[in-house]
Amino acid sequence: MTRAVAIVVLAGALLLAAAAPTHAATRLVRGNDGPWLSYGHDDQLSNAVVSRILDAQTVPRLGERWAAPLDGLVAASPLYAEPDVGGVRTGVVYVGTEHGSVYALAAGDGHVLWERSGTPTVIGACGEFPFGISSTGAIDRGRNLFYSVGADGLLHAFDLATGEDAPGYPVQVVASPLDQYVWGGLRIVGSTLYVPVASFCDQLDASGLFPDGGLVAVDLADPSQQRFFDAVPGVGNGGGIWGYGGVSVEPGGRLLYVGVGNSHVYDASCDCFRDDVPNGDRMVALTPDLEVVDSDYPPGINPEGDQDFGAAPSLFQPHGCPPVAAANSKDGLLYVWRRTNLAAGPVKSLGIGDGQSAFVGQPSWSSRLQMLFDGEAGSNSGNGVAAIKFSYQGCEFGELWRTAIGAGNQAPPLVVNDVVFSGGGREGLFGLDARTGKVIWSAGTDGALTLAPLIEARGTIFAPAGSELRAYSLP
Repeated sequence: MTRAVAIVVLAGALLLAAAAPTHAATRLVRGNDGPWLSYGHDDQLSNAVVSRILDAQTVPRLGERWAAPLDGLVAASPLYAEPDVGGVRTGVVYVGTEHGSVYALAAGDGHVLWERSGTPTVIGACGEFPFGISSTGAIDRGRNLFYSVGADGLLHAFDLATGEDAPGYPVQVVASPLDQYVWGGLRIVGSTLYVPVASFCDQLDASGLFPDGGLVAVDLADPSQQRFFDAVPGVGNGGGIWGYGGVSVEPGGRLLYVGVGNSHVYDASCDCFRDDVPNGDRMVALTPDLEVVDSDYPPGINPEGDQDFGAAPSLFQPHGCPPVAAANSKDGLLYVWRRTNLAAGPVKSLGIGDGQSAFVGQPSWSSRLQMLFDGEAGSNSGNGVAAIKFSYQGCEFGELWRTAIGAGNQAPPLVVNDVVFSGGGREGLFGLDARTGKVIWSAGTDGALTLAPLIEARGTIFAPAGSELRAYSLP
């Protein structure tokens, strides 16, 4: 977009705001980027969008537009849709908190359109803090609903405009909420909602067993109809699906991909518990009916250690390459597979994580730049973002740059045109030039944790920081 056109667009937005009544800022800011309906923006978890407003030239002028206080820490990704609210098509941001609440905030000024409170659970083995909603919900535009699961294991279907539960909801989707928990994002494929299930930080249940992990498939035409994929067959064998991304989906919906955590199965031959009993510690491809069709246990992962897949894979196809899947492992490696043959093993692995902070995000893919961006990349000066460049001739790729922005766990980067946005742990928010890794924008967060990914919609960056949601846009 030229500078002159940008000025015209912004001026038009200001005129609309001036002519509208109170809370007119809920009117839409124009751009060609649309709603953000699930974790990672699309079913392949690319976490990348095209904007007519934000690029490396304009991003340095981003300023805070509003900051909305919430009732708890935000670990789930915010989402964005444009429902009809009071007869007006309105930009709305939806976000859940670890206090168990769901908020719908007007995208223009951050005021609360509706709020629904849940009941958080305190689990001592995971730290003395409440778990409420860690899972990112999913927006169903066809049914005008926002699906969300909290610590009670109930699936809600909130009306996008009013927050009222749809008829027949909530429904129980987690069999044992005292022991099982939903970390991963919900995903809609056709008329089925997929809900990943794990446990509370490998905490044992009352019988001394590892709670079962897997994937629940909910029929949205009749949510009482549910199927369960037991990731490690048998009772009390673990196999949680931990990744915040939940599942990723082959274009067209033919296959689902999940990273499975460790199993916990006794092996008399070694008098030990094995972490790699199928499908433990594996990258797995499933049919929509939850049948396993392919999987891989990469070489080098310790079968008795905590080096499992705590992340969902990103799916993409670089120029000159077959379709690939890329996922982070807790061993600090980024693995890349050919999607047509996971069992053949990774075609390449790259040392990205520091091997200390849990490497549980997924990389973000820009098809425009033919680049993969991975968060929480380790270096001597802290953690940050690493960029992997794919060649236009042949399927060759390697690291291009690495920039430290903070310490500890960091969420997957957000790619907007030629800018990469990421939270730096407690060090603030950053925008990097995607081609060079140079920091071109930053915003302080007063030491608040930036656990959740940032998203972009209509020229605005929405960033969770501690127990706030902040919005940044051009002046």
